[in-house]
Amino acid sequence: MAFKLTKEQRERISELVGAAEAKGEALRQAVEEFNEKLEELFAPLEQAAEAVNEAQSELRSYVGDMVAQWHSEWDERSEKWQESEPGVGASAWLEEWDAWAEQDDVSVERPEPVEVDMPSFDEMPGSEPT
Repeated sequence: MAFKLTKEQRERISELVGAAEAKGEALRQAVEEFNEKLEELFAPLEQAAEAVNEAQSELRSYVGDMVAQWHSEWDERSEKWQESEPGVGASAWLEEWDAWAEQDDVSVERPEPVEVDMPSFDEMPGSEPT
């Protein structure tokens, strides 16, 4: 055999592996704590977004009813009036209200939890080369 670990090398490697495993465990715990706090911190954001969406939904519903009434009134007008400058202006104004009422809900992206790929010290070469 061309290479062989000395007793001191094996002991030092064992000592360093133990230290690395302890530090790795501390990191794993820190990541776990961080991810738990991330969940806790995100909950109020999610609730606030839901509250905004509820209020926005009520507003869109009210505006939608109002605009629907205006569309009915516009439709009851003569074709001549609809094609006139005031009619075209009213149509454009109604389209703006329609577009506004079609806004999307507020969306808050949930951040991804932190993940760490920990090294496996079990995969270290354990036997001497042959």
